Amino acid sequence: DVVEGRQPLAIRASGRREIERALVLAKEWGVRPVIVGGDAAGSAAQALRRADAPVLLSVDLPPVPATRPELGTLRALADAPRAAAALHAAGVPFAFATAQP
Repeated sequence: DVVEGRQPLAIRASGRREIERALVLAKEWGVRPVIVGGDAAGSAAQALRRADAPVLLSVDLPPVPATRPELGTLRALADAPRAAAALHAAGVPFAFATAQP
């Protein structure tokens, strides 16, 4: 069903580069992508809109490290809550999801 285009392909991608690569692969494969996770989806909102790719935003924020965090971890913590606003502003369909039982 995915290959025929009747069902979308869920692709887990968090960072901007991962998301953009997932969109390229989906186009190459001729499938409809749905990005799952999307921590940095806000920074890839225009690419997502052009690809007509919805996003399942994770509400499972990364844990705050006990030791001195790396800059990338701090950025992920700061940017995650802004992703929904950026997607909405760009007209990208999104929903919230969690992996927690």
